[in-house]
Amino acid sequence: MSELLLAGDIGGTKANLVLVDPAGDPRRPVYAERIPTADHPSLEALLDAFFAKAGKSASTACLGIPSPVIDGHVAPVNLHWQAQEQTVARHLGMRRVRFLNDLVATALGIPELADNELVVLHPGAPRTRGVKAIIAPGTGLGTGWLAHSGTSWEAFPSEGGHADFAPRGQLQQRLLAHQATGGKQVIVESVCSGRGIANLWRFFGHEGLRDSPAVEEAAAAAIDPTPVVMEAARNPQVNPRSSACAEEFVTILFQEAGNSALRWLATGGVYLAGGVSPKVLPWMQRPAALAAYLASPTLGRVLRETPLVVVLNQETAVLGAFAGGRNL
Repeated sequence: MSELLLAGDIGGTKANLVLVDPAGDPRRPVYAERIPTADHPSLEALLDAFFAKAGKSASTACLGIPSPVIDGHVAPVNLHWQAQEQTVARHLGMRRVRFLNDLVATALGIPELADNELVVLHPGAPRTRGVKAIIAPGTGLGTGWLAHSGTSWEAFPSEGGHADFAPRGQLQQRLLAHQATGGKQVIVESVCSGRGIANLWRFFGHEGLRDSPAVEEAAAAAIDPTPVVMEAARNPQVNPRSSACAEEFVTILFQEAGNSALRWLATGGVYLAGGVSPKVLPWMQRPAALAAYLASPTLGRVLRETPLVVVLNQETAVLGAFAGGRNL
């Protein structure tokens, strides 16, 4: 076996890490582990814990991290540490460490996916080498895109999740006002991510909706009410507050998908990845939901031709990190 590559997806909640032979198959790693990110004070400490469990070492690493990567430096807004490629490499005794923006890693993983790892919500009329836009709601909201160079796919980062939330209709206008208490800026991520679902639940409570007493109590007591809310949303008759959250979350996500299709002229499709997207698939598949994606007063034809696809594989960013690191 050759020297091993560490490929990973460092999320705001958990880190998904694998050790792989660079000439091998990332779907069959030598060792794999999911580690809660918040349990560790630094990236170095997190990786030390991983290697201690693995009982193995690696000569190179490629890690997707939710941060802009500037001169090898990352400072994730949803985590409490910063890191530098060379410093981490020295600490671990590695030849090379490469950081990728997490959506660059996710984007690089898209071409590696099989058909059964995707759900097509809107087939459109895709161009074979057209730009592909990626939106990934997880703890935060990641965005990125893929463009074909003529010989291969190249991934590019974006921080579109931190752009302003642009409401449509009176309900979203009230949502914006609710989130903007104190005059603060309201970004898309604050209403279209894991934490966005929690914000939506609070908003619909302000609107007067209520779930069953058990759900109300459990969601109010939870540090992160998202799992409680999403489970409760499956029973809309009993839990109209949570049901409204799920429906509005998908509406906002589809609006942002349509915006992304137009921003990047994503004729190859818009891909909904991240940890939240598969969990809201039943709401995405409702016929009325697609209207939020296709709505455009001027370029509806472009959207009708742009596919909308859900990524089911939760290892997509790891596959992309492997693709970005196998030649280090």
